[in-house]
Amino acid sequence: MKKQEIEIAIDLDSVLERAEKAKILLKALRAEFDLERFEFTKKIRIAPLEVPHSHPVLTLNTQYVSGPEESQLKFLSAYLHEQFHWALEDYPKTELEDLLAMLRGKYPNFHRAAPLGAEDEASSYLHLIVNWLELNAMASLIGIGQARRLVLEFHHYRHIYQTVAEDYEDLNVLYRHSRLIPFVSIVGG
Repeated sequence: MKKQEIEIAIDLDSVLERAEKAKILLKALRAEFDLERFEFTKKIRIAPLEVPHSHPVLTLNTQYVSGPEESQLKFLSAYLHEQFHWALEDYPKTELEDLLAMLRGKYPNFHRAAPLGAEDEASSYLHLIVNWLELNAMASLIGIGQARRLVLEFHHYRHIYQTVAEDYEDLNVLYRHSRLIPFVSIVGG
């Protein structure tokens, strides 16, 4: 018995619609908040089904595009997170290595497997910087209380976000001492 051919249609309308919403939302957030001091690349890519990442092009997905304001603030937080990866590209390498060594001393055996931590130990320590910068930037935009609640709701990097939220003030002192904060033009904290 011969199998009958089936007709398969590919419809990308909903994916394209969500991507367009992400683009519109990012433009609206940039109009609402002063984000230029936190932007280190202006090349942004919307890839609805990809995991957000910073390189080679800052890429966002559409996970937080629809929904309440808090969901849209998560989209903003993800955008800032990826921007801070770009900021660290220009941070002096020897100073970054010194800062990472201080973090290893402060938090020995810190690495946890995803979704609690990052993909490896080096990335987990790097995310102690990136996630804190993200939290601090969000705090300057929406207040520390709301920013802490927001990052603690993320399902990825949970151990890292919990650490930067709980040790926010201690890390603030460390990062100011290391000159990281003036380097990335963060205010508040």
